[in-house]
Amino acid sequence: MPATFDRDTMAAHYAKRHKAADGDIAAIYYLPTGAPPNEIRLVEVNRAINSVAEPEPIDFGVASGTDEVHRLVVLDLTPEQWKEILNETRSLPPGWSLKGRQDVGNGRPRRR
Repeated sequence: MPATFDRDTMAAHYAKRHKAADGDIAAIYYLPTGAPPNEIRLVEVNRAINSVAEPEPIDFGVASGTDEVHRLVVLDLTPEQWKEILNETRSLPPGWSLKGRQDVGNGRPRRR
């Protein structure tokens, strides 16, 4: 983990860890546009999700009580739900945007 908080670097770090821990994750996207400077928003497209419930972002407080305090917010989606978001037939959570999204599934950001 980097010595000082750098949101973009940390997003790639979390993506790499999540992908290594869960082989069913098909893709991970970092959505920095509109997020506060101390918040990392990831969309994880997971083939193992079979729920029909409306997806909700999960908020993980990270490094609380330190200079590196930040939030990691993850939205787990099925591949079908991700396609719906791309086709604009499903919405992201309020305040989230695909603008400037970065594919971090391989642990390194690539802008889309």
